[in-house]
Amino acid sequence: MTKLNPEKIEDWLSKNSKRELDIILAAGFETRSKALIERLIKESDMRLRNAIVLDYENKDLNEPTRSKIISAVRSNFESYEVIPLSDLEVIAKEIGDDKGDALKVVDISGMSRVLIFELLHRMLKVQATFNIGYTEAEDYYPDQQFYERLKEKKLENADFFFDTLDEIVERKEIIYSYNCKIVQPTDFRGTLEPGLPSVLIGFLAFKRSRIQAILSSYEFSVRVFILNKPVRPGLSWRTDLMHIINADVLRRRPSKIITLETLNPFASFRLLNREIVENPDCKKANIYLAPLGSKMQTIGSYFFWRKHPDISVIFSQPSEYFADSFSAGWKDTFIVPHESLSSIS
Repeated sequence: MTKLNPEKIEDWLSKNSKRELDIILAAGFETRSKALIERLIKESDMRLRNAIVLDYENKDLNEPTRSKIISAVRSNFESYEVIPLSDLEVIAKEIGDDKGDALKVVDISGMSRVLIFELLHRMLKVQATFNIGYTEAEDYYPDQQFYERLKEKKLENADFFFDTLDEIVERKEIIYSYNCKIVQPTDFRGTLEPGLPSVLIGFLAFKRSRIQAILSSYEFSVRVFILNKPVRPGLSWRTDLMHIINADVLRRRPSKIITLETLNPFASFRLLNREIVENPDCKKANIYLAPLGSKMQTIGSYFFWRKHPDISVIFSQPSEYFADSFSAGWKDTFIVPHESLSSIS
């Protein structure tokens, strides 16, 4: 497969001057959830036609960003709808029925990983044509100060550190609550054969209870774990932080560990193809995929699963979120063009 990369939004806009545009985005609580529409309003000469804002059940949690998103689309798009997540089927059908010339963008910046899978799946079922938008945060949590403190604790007394990881890392103020539940939508359960060994391909998260919830619920004979590698040089420490946070998971039994860049969905697709399709261990095994990594990695994971729907996809979701401990601000916005996506869909 030709090596592909997402495009900076500036380049994408320059190639699509004067076009009509429809957008689907989620009313998330991170400020970057509104970055793409603000950039479209301020920087593009496109005709902003229709906007669909996906509304989470807990609306108050997403304020004030939610209201700012709705206000922006109300004032700048020709039409808009605010639709609850329960209506995804209706949204997909409307988009699939629209055969006009407008470009369609799905902005995943404010979407959960489960929502990304479910929305893309429904849109492709109705043969919708779309581009994917994504905005990086400026500041991520856990922050570098937390990393430095954690690294110092590990150096001081490694045995004590590993024995007390729950207490040190799983405090509720770090991103979200310790309690995580398994989520496995029916469409993504795959085709599992009794009696075959099970292989886990798991993207690690900074809240290690997310992968632990899966490991506690299933037995795997082979485990492959994927660590995030941020592209921005100033965030390179986050790979080591993720390794430290998940240290007891990684050392509990032999596992393969792979480092993967966060911003390129095509790199994720290629890695999964290498580790699953080209891996002899996976030829006669039930494959479980846990896409808990970055949102761009989740895009690559979805399109890989679409080519191999016999794979079983498992998510784990925290029971409670803490908006003050999530990312803040935004930096670059990227577009994954439909033409690139078609090469892996």
